[in-house]
Amino acid sequence: LVALSSAGLPPADGTTGNPAPFSPWSFCGLPVLSLPAAVNNGLPLSVQLVAPEWCEDDLLHQAAKLERLVAFDRRMPPVPG
Repeated sequence: LVALSSAGLPPADGTTGNPAPFSPWSFCGLPVLSLPAAVNNGLPLSVQLVAPEWCEDDLLHQAAKLERLVAFDRRMPPVPG
């Protein structure tokens, strides 16, 4: 399953943001990870990958495939400075 990692803009400093996008998976005990997939207005957007119970190895395999496909590390926006 692929889902959005965030319901909106990045949270303010000192918080990890709204837990709503992660809560269902945590409650069910399912393995989940987030990885950047796109850039919008200079900010990274992430997606969550959710796997069935006890399928962490499959989750990591699929995440690695998506990471290669998206190639986000080669599309990083410039750091202002």
